[in-house]
Amino acid sequence: TCEGGELLERIVSAQARGKALSEGYVAELMKQMMNALAYFHSQHVVHKDLKPENILFQDTSPHSPIKIIDF
Repeated sequence: TCEGGELLERIVSAQARGKALSEGYVAELMKQMMNALAYFHSQHVVHKDLKPENILFQDTSPHSPIKIIDF
């Protein structure tokens, strides 16, 4: 299960506090996403609806692994 919620929730939460996600944090997320997409593509799978709502966090920790959903 993914108890950490959606990426969109983390973005909205930061905005509500008048903040933005840090560049380092976004870089970490992008690395995870690009690695996942590279694997999908190596398996001839294409995700046609990649958006913050389809990126889930495994847990609530700041450095939680992500899961890409809704294929």
